[in-house]
Amino acid sequence: MRYQPIDNLPSAYRVLPYAIDLKLNGFTNCDVYNLRTFAPCPIVCAKWFEEFRDLVTAAIGQSYLPVCRLADGEFLFMLGFQPPTLRYGWRYPFLFVQWLMAKYRPRKSLRAGGTHQSKPLYVSGTYSSTELVQIKRTYGKILQQVAQRGVIAADLSFCAVPFQDHFFPALRRWFNDHRIYLTERNYVPFYFVYALLTGPERHRVLCGRRVLVIHSATGPKQDAIKSSLIREGAKEVLWHAISTSRSLYDVIPVEQFVGAVDLCVFGAGIGKPAILAQLEPLGVPCIDAGYVMEVWADPSVAKSRIFTQPDAFDAAACGTAAQ
Repeated sequence: MRYQPIDNLPSAYRVLPYAIDLKLNGFTNCDVYNLRTFAPCPIVCAKWFEEFRDLVTAAIGQSYLPVCRLADGEFLFMLGFQPPTLRYGWRYPFLFVQWLMAKYRPRKSLRAGGTHQSKPLYVSGTYSSTELVQIKRTYGKILQQVAQRGVIAADLSFCAVPFQDHFFPALRRWFNDHRIYLTERNYVPFYFVYALLTGPERHRVLCGRRVLVIHSATGPKQDAIKSSLIREGAKEVLWHAISTSRSLYDVIPVEQFVGAVDLCVFGAGIGKPAILAQLEPLGVPCIDAGYVMEVWADPSVAKSRIFTQPDAFDAAACGTAAQ
């Protein structure tokens, strides 16, 4: 099925002033969705990705660069339930009633996660309503620091089929309230992280690198992730385990990894800002790459999300990546 392109959304939904086609070299299989994404300036998507890639690679082993992804799971946590858009057509009245019920029903806890083929794949977090109030008090401050020091990879994409654009009006207000101003340097589309670590040029980031992985995987899944990184040419893979669903309260022994790694990739669900805030002493890029871990653990799950399965990859290029 090919989705019909849509030029733009109503002004209330425009988180940023421009909308561009979300297309990247090496991912022609994603063109079927005709995705567009909001941008702070009229920039070509491929050029924007190259700038992001160069920013990350220049910081590898050299300087702290936090990269934090935000999508519908984080939007729900940050903004709460939002009313559906009229783009849902005949389904709008039913979804509006569901929204009203959710809005005025007290939320005792938040349990977020992802699925693959309708089966649970991972847990992003399990927190009580009391904890959620406390967490939200610091969430904006940490993301403001990320915007100042690194990159927010927010999913501001949309296409003919509505998915998460109902969050956009509230998200725009939230960014303004927390004085988070997105530019082409401190913001990139959410899918750039997937393309960076799974796309045709992933060797630029991974080959010859000492990689620290912060994740909750254990046993065979942990072994599979490590093996995938080694196959990609990683020089060494270090691991620090965190909790499966309470990562926001985990304490990372950062000191033992300082000077020992070139790059850190982690998956911590909605606890990601708290993890990022601890990683600055590493002095290397620290990339929130949760779903990429699932792809490394089991390549078949790449089919569940776009920009995780490139058209082709030149493995021979890996040998010169770190030169």
